[in-house]
Amino acid sequence: MEPNVFKSFLKSNIFKDRKVLSADWIPNRDLVIRLDDKIQELGQFLAPLLKNEKPPNCIIYGPSGVGKTLIVFTIKNELEEMKPKTNSKFQMVYIKCGEYPTEFGLLYKTCKMLDLGYKGTSKGRYYELIKKHTKDEIVVLIIDEIDKLKNGNEPIFNLTRIPNLSIVGIANKLTFTEDYESRTKSSLCERNILLSPYNALELANILRKREKLSFNKGVLEPGVIPKCAALGAQEHGDARKALDLLKGAGEAAEKTNSNRVTGKHIDIAEDVIDLDIITEAVRNKPRQSQAVLTAIIKLAEEGYKSIQTGDVFSVYEGICKDMGLKVLTQRRISDLISDLDMAGVINARIFYKGRYGRTREIKLLLGKSVLERVKTILQQEELYLPHIG
Repeated sequence: MEPNVFKSFLKSNIFKDRKVLSADWIPNRDLVIRLDDKIQELGQFLAPLLKNEKPPNCIIYGPSGVGKTLIVFTIKNELEEMKPKTNSKFQMVYIKCGEYPTEFGLLYKTCKMLDLGYKGTSKGRYYELIKKHTKDEIVVLIIDEIDKLKNGNEPIFNLTRIPNLSIVGIANKLTFTEDYESRTKSSLCERNILLSPYNALELANILRKREKLSFNKGVLEPGVIPKCAALGAQEHGDARKALDLLKGAGEAAEKTNSNRVTGKHIDIAEDVIDLDIITEAVRNKPRQSQAVLTAIIKLAEEGYKSIQTGDVFSVYEGICKDMGLKVLTQRRISDLISDLDMAGVINARIFYKGRYGRTREIKLLLGKSVLERVKTILQQEELYLPHIG
């Protein structure tokens, strides 16, 4: 008879409360590292809500895992706690734009969250419903991943024109409004907050504050937190990565029936996290995006030290010819490169060439084991072929 698969889990003495290590968990203010001034700054921007006054629009910038969403939810929770004490009328709506990246999707989700009779209607009708609703109360629309909104100029401009509606945008990239009209930029970016990456010491402090709540006493070996913090600091000071590693290390210890979490368990967690995130991202990308990634991998393996958009396009054209794919415009390829950058597969840094315009310098971010898995996926799609180059 096979042993019950849950017995070892129930016997584990590793975790006290693993949800504390989730990036979505919102800690009390005394557990927040280095963000007090940013929380205060956002609070000052949104304080007019408590006097039934519309606050300015605001964009919060910073790379992944630096606390952008954390400061928004900290202030959201504190405002909603003060709401009944001030007789103020406002509603704060959170939307993750990566899940609703079109104008129609954004409006649909907004009306759904406001319970405005959102089913089976048009964009124009959605705008009318939102305008009507804001006559009675102020709405703060929190748009996480606002930089993923496709053709964002028109919907953002229209939303900023609605009376008693304010936008708090959360963005990874400072340049996401570069294609917006000047009137949209000025309306949207009335206030800006910029968050910088954490360093290894700050990440270690974050992990130590959560250790007592998440793990049983004495299960972490002394070097575990510094190693998770150092690896997180390598990923642009990403607290989410550091937390995922610590949680994954604990889960690896559980699976091996260990009573202690060691550096070995961190290595296991890192492999699992990288493989899961990157390979799923690549597997689910459209075929054209996979073709662009194939071109970048080929160039990297051929020893290109500085891969630029034009280099990628040249190799991409050859791949399309071999595979019978339609060749997209260079501008569209630039968009697909941006998508791969957002997915964390590559880093695409824009730099300017004076009168020759601008281009991207592209760097592949895949470790050796992850790269081999990605190449296997591309081979399954018949895109990564040795003779292409």
